[in-house]
Amino acid sequence: MLDDLARDHSIVGPHYPGPGGSSVATGPLDLDVLVDRLVAAAVSRGHETFAVLGESLGH
Repeated sequence: MLDDLARDHSIVGPHYPGPGGSSVATGPLDLDVLVDRLVAAAVSRGHETFAVLGESLGH
């Protein structure tokens, strides 16, 4: 699905703590912090507005 979406849209997919070689969280994840990181990743790549698509985070 990402390949189809990427034909017409920019894709920004930051890793949450743990996967993709990122450091593992040492405590509970905080939704506000995760959202702030997502927004910062998109804005740092020039996206002032963007849609968010969810995907499975495991069990």
